[in-house]
Amino acid sequence: MPPDEGPWDWTAQIQVKKYELGCSFAVFLFLGGVLEDPARWPLHQEYVGARFELNCANCSRQGDDADERGFVQPGHAIIQHSQRRSLSPEFFVKYLTDNLQWCIPKVRYLHSLEVVVFAMSLNYPPGALFAVEGEQGKL
Repeated sequence: MPPDEGPWDWTAQIQVKKYELGCSFAVFLFLGGVLEDPARWPLHQEYVGARFELNCANCSRQGDDADERGFVQPGHAIIQHSQRRSLSPEFFVKYLTDNLQWCIPKVRYLHSLEVVVFAMSLNYPPGALFAVEGEQGKL
């Protein structure tokens, strides 16, 4: 691989208000369709990953409704689902725009939910043992 043409690393950032629902919940990410039965979501072939928000019964009454962020690394699932070897943005920006979906079991709407996908190229300069960050972008 040429020094400045490394692979791409994709990250989905999930941000929510911690106590908006008043209970614990999870945001599940998929590439493609979502099954109706949430119990089967983690086993579904199009499952990418999930962000879990754990809340205690008394915590939401304490008033701090801070933004919480978590991350899901969809790279492996993207390669499996799309059957492509490269994660380059030329293909995957449209692919993720068309296919990435998210769901929260038993919740129709979460006002504060924000899902943002970032990509970063990883470069291998001459003599480097590990990849270094290159170009970054937000989908």
